[in-house]
Amino acid sequence: MQSKFEFLEDQFPKLASYGKNAEEALDSDNNICLLNLGRIAETITEILCRANNIEKNLDLLKKLEKLTRLDIINSEIEQKIKTLIEIKNEAEENNYDSEMACLRLMTAAQELCEWFALKQVENKFEFLAELFPPDFIPPLVELAEIGREAEENLFTNTRYCLICLGDVGEAIVDYLISANSISAQRDHLDRINVLFNLEIIRSDKKDALHSLRIARNNAAHERYNNTYTSEEEAQSLLEKVLKLCEWLFKNVLKPGYIVKGRIAEINEDSISVLIGRLPATVPLNEIPVNEDGDSLKDSYIKGKKYIFKVIENDGDNINLSLLEADKEYNSKVAEIKRKYEKYNYGQELKAKIIRINNSSGAFVELKNGLPA
Repeated sequence: MQSKFEFLEDQFPKLASYGKNAEEALDSDNNICLLNLGRIAETITEILCRANNIEKNLDLLKKLEKLTRLDIINSEIEQKIKTLIEIKNEAEENNYDSEMACLRLMTAAQELCEWFALKQVENKFEFLAELFPPDFIPPLVELAEIGREAEENLFTNTRYCLICLGDVGEAIVDYLISANSISAQRDHLDRINVLFNLEIIRSDKKDALHSLRIARNNAAHERYNNTYTSEEEAQSLLEKVLKLCEWLFKNVLKPGYIVKGRIAEINEDSISVLIGRLPATVPLNEIPVNEDGDSLKDSYIKGKKYIFKVIENDGDNINLSLLEADKEYNSKVAEIKRKYEKYNYGQELKAKIIRINNSSGAFVELKNGLPA
């Protein structure tokens, strides 16, 4: 029988193991079942704390309070975690053995794991690097790299985080200027205004880009430091950057592109998918069927990542296909590898510098337009 925690195996094997151990012990040793369910809650808490640079020396309840205060978890998730850990502690001390509690907490642990998988703890900007048109990889990969740097330094080096966020804003402006064949001989502020005047960006995007530019300039001139800039202010700017990246990603997403996404829900007539935080849909007729013509939608696992082909993007709705998506993905990856296979480690090359920024280094163009 398939484990309800199998979707965690690729990215969080320890959680998948705890879940399977709990399932296997459900009828034979309920105490062991409860211990493993509690370990799921403890592990998720520790992963969230590490990802958000929360002090290691805090006790578990203090860590949960801080996660809630930073809006990383909500009160419902906090209560699920607390309940699972409290029952685990009881099971350790008193051999707590209740089949009804096991069944109830098994559901709670599964829901917690599904929420955790969809939370995308790894990197909110990662989706930018998971699009596969070989001719459009460089700009998005750059944004993903700088965004990751910003996230990792959010709580430990606010000044550097702000510089990274400003670099993302500049990279977005650079791309829009280039994509719309606008003269680049302008300063950054003027270029933002030009994009707005030409109606390429709206006022909310213009304001966000201006605020990022100001924050980056202040940080670069050391007017910001970790005491002057609160975690809440830095988080607010990071959220603005993420929304800008999602907007850009959605605007460059075209039919035929291959993208990775995580299954959020399996519905009666479709599959709901999240590409980063962007919602998308796989219609029933784009889901594989078996030899009898029955849909195989239930063979896909909620919370797990899959490869999809973009079939429609009208700016509001993104429709995807699972039919032959893997085959096309493998073909595109093979195409990329063939272009680079003639280059070796240590080889000296001539390259054209496309862009240099403080956060992620230099982006260059090799022969025949290959990015590096």
